[in-house]
Amino acid sequence: MTTLYGREVRVRRDLLVLGAAATALLAAIVAFAASTTVNTGPSQPTPTATPTPASDRDLFGGSLEPRMRYRTRVFEPPMSFVPGDAEWLVVDASRPDSLVLERRDRTGQPGGELPSRSALIFSRIHEVVDPRSGDAIHVDDLYPWFKQHPDLDVSRAEPVTLAGLDGLRFDERVRFRRPARPASVCRPQLIECTLIAPNRYYAKGIRMHTILLPIGRAPLVIDIVGRTQRDLDKVEAPAEEVLRTLDVDR
Repeated sequence: MTTLYGREVRVRRDLLVLGAAATALLAAIVAFAASTTVNTGPSQPTPTATPTPASDRDLFGGSLEPRMRYRTRVFEPPMSFVPGDAEWLVVDASRPDSLVLERRDRTGQPGGELPSRSALIFSRIHEVVDPRSGDAIHVDDLYPWFKQHPDLDVSRAEPVTLAGLDGLRFDERVRFRRPARPASVCRPQLIECTLIAPNRYYAKGIRMHTILLPIGRAPLVIDIVGRTQRDLDKVEAPAEEVLRTLDVDR
């Protein structure tokens, strides 16, 4: 068993975020350079975070406290989870189809926190963008559609069970010379992004682990995302620690 992204457009340089809806996008995307890391040996398993007694708390955003079980107020379906450490930040918890947990990048110096390089993203994908026509369409099975997208390298899918739901897990990498469908929200930052869905767009080089969990006609999509392979490797263990505590109301 394998475990493991209105009123205005908000773009922050040097920060990865995936958006929230066609009319309410939370965007922070940079140009990513691909990199690799060397595996120095098997990693030690990370224990599952255990919430403290009477620790339930509604999720309003901001810095997340470890061992607190946070419950979403707006996201559908309602979810709860327990952060294992104090390095997660939620900028916006008010969207029904997107919730981004940014991984903080601290330097240890006062005022020295850097823009996030990785994230754990929950989203519902109701439609995708046809790379040939640019039309928003509904597809019944997202994995083969991702697999065939010209701007995505997608690995073989493996079965996964998470929060009592059976789904699929696979890896993705964004690769293109020119995006099949450019995302206009990236243009102010002079960055080229590929538009995958109305609320989903990526710059070149982004790496991610993706989980698809079937929930009605819009699956719950969970992405562990890094600007580079090194960033993805660093965020994988703390992200899986959060996902081991995930509870989904359905």
